[in-house]
This record gives sequence, C-alpha cells and structure tokens, in this order.
Amino acid sequence: MNKTGRDPTMLIAFIVGAILFAALVIFVLIASRSEDGKRAAVQTYSGAAEDAPRVVLSQDYFNYGPLKNKFDIITHSFTITNEGKSDLFVYKLTTSCHCTTAQLIYNNESSPKWGMTSSQLWYVPIKPGESATVVIEYDPKQMINDGLIQRAIYIGTNDPESPELTYKFDAENNL
Repeated sequence: MNKTGRDPTMLIAFIVGAILFAALVIFVLIASRSEDGKRAAVQTYSGAAEDAPRVVLSQDYFNYGPLKNKFDIITHSFTITNEGKSDLFVYKLTTSCHCTTAQLIYNNESSPKWGMTSSQLWYVPIKPGESATVVIEYDPKQMINDGLIQRAIYIGTNDPESPELTYKFDAENNL
C-alpha cells in the first residue's frame, strides 16, 4: 500500500485493462476495412424498388448423375445475370461442405475459390444487363460418401427480393 492507503496493483490492473481494450478496438477497426482502407459500399434497397438490381440464375439445380470414378473432381458452372437497373453486388459465396468450392468469374477476373467460409470484405458488382459465371467444384476425396450426395452453394446479393439464393446439386456414388 502507498501513502493514500490504496493498493497500486488495482491501478496497474486498470491501466493494463484499458490498454488491452484500446488494442482490441483498434484491431476491430482495422479488420473491418478492405485492403484500400475503405469499407465495401454495397447499395441496399427496400422492397421492390424500381431502380434495384434483380438477380437471375440460369438454373438453381443440377444433377450430375452417377460418378464415373470415385475420385474424379466434378466441375459445373451456371450464370448469374443482373436484370435490374442498378449494380448487383454479390458479396457472399459459400458452400455447404468443405468438399465443394465455388468461384465467381466476371469480366475475365476470378474470385478466390470459396468453401464453407468467404471473406466479409469480398464482393463483386455486376452491371445491369451483364452476367457472371459461378464455377462449382466437388471433390469426392475430401469427404467420401456412398449413395446420394447433395450439396449447396449460397449466394448473398443486394437484390431486395432475393438477398440469398441457394443453388443445389446432386451426384450418385455407387462405386
């Protein structure tokens, strides 16, 4: 104890706690920014706004059928089209299993291959009237299953009528 009758360890603990809290706040602020220092500016819309984007998938289901080889990677693609009047932001692309990846290709640029998680900072704006391709890869070696295999791809958008889409595919493993 010091002359005031107070224990200095309490003051030290308070100062250390304040420093750790400040470090945590700084870390969260830095982590919530994209590489160029700006947050992803995704335009949002309410209801069926006339100027909103409108996402359309070329298909929402694919049946590969029986696997020809238990260890062959299955690849399939489909398109996402913006039939609205504003930029369509695709900001989430995840899958239902680590054995499946999804990659978006737009204007000859490819996103990373995403699995069950994707970056909160990643997004792609698709201009009105334009399309992007989603390439799916299913690798049976990552999770060997017998019988019917069902997987899904989840797509997050700023379309107020379709903020999250699900694309499903099946395959049959009888080998």
